Amino acid sequence: MRKRYSVSILALAALLVMVWGQVLAVGQVLTVQVQKTQLRAAPSFTGKPVAALSNGQNVTVLEENSPWFMVNAPGGKGWVHQSAVAERKVSLLAGSRDAAATVDDREVSMAGKGFNQEIEQAYRKDNSKGYAAMEKMLRFNYTPEECTAFLDAGQRSKK
Repeated sequence: MRKRYSVSILALAALLVMVWGQVLAVGQVLTVQVQKTQLRAAPSFTGKPVAALSNGQNVTVLEENSPWFMVNAPGGKGWVHQSAVAERKVSLLAGSRDAAATVDDREVSMAGKGFNQEIEQAYRKDNSKGYAAMEKMLRFNYTPEECTAFLDAGQRSKK
């Protein structure tokens, strides 16, 4: 009898934690933490794009369908993947003035990955071919339609 009671209490506690976590997410303001991402009509990478979101934009969570959030964003309502947003905005200050005037989005993104200008220059000097390949990869830009066609051709799931 005690064992059943203990198991029931643990199950109830786990359920409360899951529900509480979802309640906390709704209404939460998140910040886009990637250079660019798409707000989508469905919680899928192949969902129709509704609007483009850029680094630093704020979105408000309306619903969660892990790993996706339905958000209200500057471009409208839609779904964004959790990997593209963060709970807090990075605020850079240089002395008494906002550093945004002297730091661009690329530098903020690099700093978030552990890079700075000196490290980038050293990497370019030592690994110029590898860095050139990465730069080329970053220039690829495929539409959702092209991605869907690619998945269909390979008979892959669109999940």
